[in-house]
Amino acid sequence: MSRRTKIIIAVVILLLLLLLGVLLFLRPQANIPGVPPELGGPAANGNHGGLITNYSVGSGDTNIAVNTATTPPPPPKKADERNNLRATAKSFAELFGSFSTEGNYQNIVDAEFYMTPSLRAWADAFVADARSKAPSSEFYGITTRAISTDITAYDQAAGTATVMVKTQRRETGSTAGGGSVYYQDLKLEFNKTGDAWKVNTATWLPK
Repeated sequence: MSRRTKIIIAVVILLLLLLLGVLLFLRPQANIPGVPPELGGPAANGNHGGLITNYSVGSGDTNIAVNTATTPPPPPKKADERNNLRATAKSFAELFGSFSTEGNYQNIVDAEFYMTPSLRAWADAFVADARSKAPSSEFYGITTRAISTDITAYDQAAGTATVMVKTQRRETGSTAGGGSVYYQDLKLEFNKTGDAWKVNTATWLPK
């Protein structure tokens, strides 16, 4: 075989190898199992260019549903007003039960602040009648101090209450033998007027 023939055969083989390499390079790549799309694997389930565009939660996934329903808060309870009721009963008893001839029944007038309209009407009539009479020439006074209060009935919804006030009363003046002390209970019936408890009746019980 001549030298020229050998050269031609070598060139042909080289061209064939070059052509085979080009064909292998241009051939589509086969799917490689286990290779994720973002590393060169095929796009799947809507994954394009490594971005997840379609995701669904299967039955085996953790339940992430959140219950957004809320329970409305209960209405606020009405405040227990019995402490205020006791304080009002004490103030009224000490004012209503204290008197002096020099005061000219001003204690009754001042106590009208704690009265219902019906009891206030009685107080006005009582004071007017007492002041129309000639005043005594001798001094007489009585001072009342509330010792304790006991709520014997209380209906907040109806706006009614009954309070018993135990009092200590001290008399002074020439007709009182220089001063004497005794204890007496005052029964108060309350009615709720607006936001305030008002005395509707006041009754001194026997000593």
